Amino acid sequence: MEDIGVQPEVNLEKFADEILKEFNSPQKISKLLKYKSICRKISFYTTLNRVPEINVKIYDVLRENNYPLEEVGVFISPIELVHASFVEYYLYADAKNQSEKERVEKLYFELYQLILNLGGNIDRPNKRIAEIIYSKNPTFYNFLKSVKNQLDPSDIINPKKLLI
Repeated sequence: MEDIGVQPEVNLEKFADEILKEFNSPQKISKLLKYKSICRKISFYTTLNRVPEINVKIYDVLRENNYPLEEVGVFISPIELVHASFVEYYLYADAKNQSEKERVEKLYFELYQLILNLGGNIDRPNKRIAEIIYSKNPTFYNFLKSVKNQLDPSDIINPKKLLI
């Protein structure tokens, strides 16, 4: 089996019990973003066979930046008959800890850059991530601008912004 980075020991019986509890009374997922005061989600699509490679490289970057690996949240959902996957990583920081905040912000952009370079598809980019994506594909950027201009010629919806 290929090494996919951090492989914690898994208790499948406990895992099955926890999943059943969550379906019966979904509460843990609502606590996900409340672990610390800041949670940066890094989400993208890729083919399922690329997930292990991307995961190894993401964890390499996290190690290089001394991010506590036990605090990384990961969600992977196979889609499209298991050909593609939606993947999210969660990085946390305490808003009162300036160095934690800065490290998470740096990692946020560094990891998105890495994911783009590895061929991940990002469908909901924020401003700085959008700039990275559009700089790599000016044709796509111009296409989005033309669609936005057709749908909103007076620039009323989300003024001066590309996406509606």
